[in-house]
Amino acid sequence: MDYSTVAQDGSTATSVDLSSLAAGRYVYVGSAVPFRGVNIDVDGANSTGSTVLTASYWNGAAWTDTSDTDGTISGGISLAQDGSVTWTVPATWVSASLAKIFASTSSPIAAAFKWRDTSMYWTRWEWSQDMDAAVTLDHMLGINESTAYAEDPT
Repeated sequence: MDYSTVAQDGSTATSVDLSSLAAGRYVYVGSAVPFRGVNIDVDGANSTGSTVLTASYWNGAAWTDTSDTDGTISGGISLAQDGSVTWTVPATWVSASLAKIFASTSSPIAAAFKWRDTSMYWTRWEWSQDMDAAVTLDHMLGINESTAYAEDPT
């Protein structure tokens, strides 16, 4: 399911539904530019114990663990609260289309998937256990790579 628009609309009236996400299935999060994490607004919290997130990036040949810090953890459970999942932007992260990535790994991707042919900096998110029946997110918004901001007062 493609939740691209819903994840970015900032509305509490729409939700990304992860309730049926089983262990071993993935959520793909991409951006046109490298990003250092994702801010997540949890609507329906996960309550499945010991659920751990692994966020990986594409290095041109394989998915590689970002060694993310999951700020949505509460009581050892990922997506139990609002927070940010962050990582250090990898130097070996490459932009590629999901179609190209999937072709190199011999995995199928739906032809109808909206972003399959768009080159982006992709991350692949996997949780160690199935989500419970209530997990929904109001948004997933990328966090800018740079922490240095400037203002032009003119």
